[in-house]
Amino acid sequence: MRIVLIGLHFAEIVARLALALSRDHDVEVYVAQPAADREWTQALRRETEAAVRVVYLPHPHRAWALWHGWRLARAVTRFAPDVVHVQEAAGWTVWAFLWLPRANFSWRRIERRLSSWPGLSRPSTRLDHASCPEETGSAWAIGDHRRRCGSASMAGTSLAMTASVVSAPALAAPAFVLTVHDPHPHSGDARARARTRWADMRVRRRADGVIVHGEALVRAMEAQEPSLLGRIHAVPHGALGVAARASPPPGKGRFLMFGRLQAYKGLGTLLDAVEILTAQNRRFEVLIAGTGDDLERRRARVACFATVKLDERYIPAEDVAALFGSCDAVVTPYLDATQSGVGALAFAAGRAVIATDVGALREVVRDGENGLIVPAGDALRLAEAMARILDEPGLAAQLGRCAREIAEGELSWTGIAERTVRVYQTAREAKKERRRLGSLLKAAASAPPIHPGPDLD
Repeated sequence: MRIVLIGLHFAEIVARLALALSRDHDVEVYVAQPAADREWTQALRRETEAAVRVVYLPHPHRAWALWHGWRLARAVTRFAPDVVHVQEAAGWTVWAFLWLPRANFSWRRIERRLSSWPGLSRPSTRLDHASCPEETGSAWAIGDHRRRCGSASMAGTSLAMTASVVSAPALAAPAFVLTVHDPHPHSGDARARARTRWADMRVRRRADGVIVHGEALVRAMEAQEPSLLGRIHAVPHGALGVAARASPPPGKGRFLMFGRLQAYKGLGTLLDAVEILTAQNRRFEVLIAGTGDDLERRRARVACFATVKLDERYIPAEDVAALFGSCDAVVTPYLDATQSGVGALAFAAGRAVIATDVGALREVVRDGENGLIVPAGDALRLAEAMARILDEPGLAAQLGRCAREIAEGELSWTGIAERTVRVYQTAREAKKERRRLGSLLKAAASAPPIHPGPDLD
């Protein structure tokens, strides 16, 4: 298959999926430059650029998001993909994707099909990347390909026209697959997401296949949007970060909370647990690495605890592996969530995860196997789970080994790619069937009315 992957966010997911898919498929990647700069290590960038064609996009400003989406759709048509797979973006950037399900890919597909038929000469000007090397830059700078590079001259014009009609069902627009990371807005995000809800739902309804990261999220999204029934598929969140080698936990009683510190992340619950453990005179340390609005609200309380260290910055991708390796366990005390990229980083680093029972986290964080599960918002249970890591020798190492095994097994990108390809195939078949039924309905609507014959009584 020819696959286009697009991500204005979640750049590392796009890169690792592209690398896995590129072993058996032709893949082209469109990724926002700021997201790639934040999430890709230099090694991942080199590996991705060597394996697939990468087009870096500027992050669209809200006022120009729809215009950028139209330019993006026109750029993607050059590749003539069988599947366009988009990572859903939050906020105004979702408007950039409104054009993609309706983009016209037919001419490129017809040319590609005809050029391979016996008896037809190949076009004198190939409509691919090689014919316009200057178009390898930003997708927003790509203009009308035919205008800049010239139209292809084909032998047998009448045959080509006939073939375009005969092959129309097979040469339909590509399947549009959307990965929805957050079917419901997080706590504190609902008001912001309400402003783009119309665009969110419109893009989702146009998708031929929707991917979410857990069976619980399939049920939640089907309840939210019944029109997507049968089109939603569960594919796990793959392991992230450098997974070449995992070191054993240092055994220093160090816990890590990592990432954007928003209201739903449960920083207040963690601080309550720290207060409980401090009252028990336990020796431990909590490292909070990241920035966010919730940190600003709780800064004074954070400063009250000598056991809490703060690394208030965006952690560069090159430093993430060492940061996770320096802790014994990772804490994700979320009040609500779907899945966790932080948990995926912890698994790749071979670290246990103490997670709350929200969203589909329980599907990958298995209590007593690769982590510990506690109720959301329950500081006492969270403190008890952290105390188990401190009190039980070898528990953190045992859970971390299982976490690493899961990262290399069911959460490996080879397995994720295989499951994703099955979604692509299902989406393509579903799209063909819907188009066939649509053509039948259109033909029936345009047929002349049938007048009843004379009464033969």
